[in-house]
Amino acid sequence: MPTESVAITSWFTASGEQKVLMSPPTLTENVRRITLAEILAAGKMERCDLMKMDIVGAEFPIFEATPPKVWGGIDRIVMETHEDAGGRSQELLVDTLKKQGFYVKTHPMFLYAIRPALITEL
Repeated sequence: MPTESVAITSWFTASGEQKVLMSPPTLTENVRRITLAEILAAGKMERCDLMKMDIVGAEFPIFEATPPKVWGGIDRIVMETHEDAGGRSQELLVDTLKKQGFYVKTHPMFLYAIRPALITEL
């Protein structure tokens, strides 16, 4: 069930004056976390030709929870990337995919990965 939340930030200026900033109310909803392995199993997919990801910062836990067997069943990935609150960057995602055998190309905030055997000259 959605709930309303307001973020409140408080700080003190150099002169000791307290400042408070309230964000506009936003609706939030808790959802069940699901792994990439569970998604593929639910769809009875042994192979994924193209996986598109845009999960606004949740890339890191998804990548961390995905075993090599699952990566082995994915041929291509196109995704938007974000730094997370812990400072993890796109480079960590690139390293993970390279370790899983992908050729990876990046642009700011975007990542493209493909199995080398699938690369053809145009």
